[in-house]
Amino acid sequence: MTQPNDSQADYQKALDLTPAEYRQQIEDAATPIEMKVLQLHQHGRQWADKQQFEAAIAHYNQAIDAQPNYYPAWSDRADALKQLGRDEEALASYRQAIQTNPDYLPALKGEASLLSKLGRYHEAFKDYTAAIERDPNDYSLWRDRGVVLLQLEQQAEGLASLEKALELNPDAAEVWSLKALEMARLHQREQALESCDRAIAADPKEHSAWRLRGLLFKEKQPDVALENYDKALELNPDDAELWIYKAKALSHLRREEDAVISYDRALKLLPHEFHLWYQRGLSLRRLGRFEGAIASFDEALSLNPFCYPASRSRLYSLLTTGTLVSHLLGNCSVAEQQRLWHDLNQIQTVFVKRKLPTLVVIGLVALFSTHSQSIALLVASLFAGVAVWSDLIREAEK
Repeated sequence: MTQPNDSQADYQKALDLTPAEYRQQIEDAATPIEMKVLQLHQHGRQWADKQQFEAAIAHYNQAIDAQPNYYPAWSDRADALKQLGRDEEALASYRQAIQTNPDYLPALKGEASLLSKLGRYHEAFKDYTAAIERDPNDYSLWRDRGVVLLQLEQQAEGLASLEKALELNPDAAEVWSLKALEMARLHQREQALESCDRAIAADPKEHSAWRLRGLLFKEKQPDVALENYDKALELNPDDAELWIYKAKALSHLRREEDAVISYDRALKLLPHEFHLWYQRGLSLRRLGRFEGAIASFDEALSLNPFCYPASRSRLYSLLTTGTLVSHLLGNCSVAEQQRLWHDLNQIQTVFVKRKLPTLVVIGLVALFSTHSQSIALLVASLFAGVAVWSDLIREAEK
């Protein structure tokens, strides 16, 4: 059986056998080798359909042992190995299938897909090109070839490949989304929006098109962006990054209550992202909910003790509520005192690193100009005051 040509009827016959009949055929010496291989291969596929990939591989191995040039089993074995994350073994199995039959498309496509996943785009491109030579009407090959070319930063060729895919299948929503994304990367906003609209027209459930459409409106029309974010999140509520974009858009529109809700949704998915806790704290502070804001800043600092913006915002919140002086005088818990001194140390450290060198230069210039230490010290102190005041203004603007 050097060139397998198993009919659908043969496969159906294999499927219809009871377990006892299957074992009898495999063990019966009178069963033709071709039928044994067919049975082993088909039962391997059944195990793969059940996500039992180790069992599937065991059956494929038996089929290959019985008929080493049976390339469908080599290819399906590679698929199962890929599912188990055994990528190098999968590549070797694909190559064995292709070596036996260079025209076997499932192996060419499988190897190309795996090479692309591994970032080996030049090799993947060769496989996709070989597959297209054998089946030029398969739009998915042109699509995936286009993606590989874009990864290789060959934009013109990549877009041409996507256009060919759309020529073969104008209703391929995912290809329109890919084109839209590339148009956005090239700063061709109108073309990107047009492609998003084509994707949505082809499939209203195309999450990535709604998502990108929202991002394209992010800067100038946050209200329109929100409508698109909502549609995308309806389709994929686990898109943490989009919850963050939605929260920022809501905050920009002064809808802080809703922004906090969106930050909470993002934090359910990314509970250890300190910057989300920080942003949540800012929204709560804008609502005048200082206790909740300080708790959020505390959470951010527990995840990243060196988050200077959270320390600064926390101190400003204490100052705004009139509790900073009380805490400095020791009218708080030991834990709160420790947090307070940590924040003050953060402020001092950043001041020394970022502002003190400039103040020293200003003081030296004043000293050399006036030859008066007192004047130089006064000038440096004034600039230090300006620096602190500007920090307070920036914090207030948040």
